[in-house]
Amino acid sequence: TAIKADVRIIAATNRDLLSEVRAGNFREDLYWRLNVVSILMPSLRQRKEDIPLLVHFYLEKFNKKYNKRVRLSKEVFDSLLSYNWPGNIRELANTIERMVIMSDHDLIETIDLPDNIKAEPTIERPLDRLSDLSSEVKMLEKERIIKALKENNFIQVRAAKALGITPRQLGYRLKKYGIELKKI
Repeated sequence: TAIKADVRIIAATNRDLLSEVRAGNFREDLYWRLNVVSILMPSLRQRKEDIPLLVHFYLEKFNKKYNKRVRLSKEVFDSLLSYNWPGNIRELANTIERMVIMSDHDLIETIDLPDNIKAEPTIERPLDRLSDLSSEVKMLEKERIIKALKENNFIQVRAAKALGITPRQLGYRLKKYGIELKKI
């Protein structure tokens, strides 16, 4: 006997599925079945103003869940604001939960942050010593390319657009500076 069911499917992805269909990486028939209502949600790194609200929400939630009263130092809060959150809200929630669980004191300090969130090492810039302008420009350009790639989930077309250059120009610069996406 057949049983009727009214089913709704909610699917989420960080990929441009129409481009994936065109590239042959996603089934076209499945795309058209799923693409009834599309909601484009920018990534967390593009909605930095939401981070304080989310941090407060998750901190309160996990403090209550684990019967704790953990607070964040200003430095930790600033680190959470400046981090790019490639894992989006899930990564933020997991990070807050981990810090609440692992904390054995009421104030979370920078040392308590996971290694991936601790401030990225800054590249020493040769501004204090004499150097040629060309090498400084190259270093700055390389840093900006890497940053754009990270902020755009390593999608080169989007990174190129963010940098104001063409994908072809980006490809040339990746080779020129020896930037390997797998090693970033």
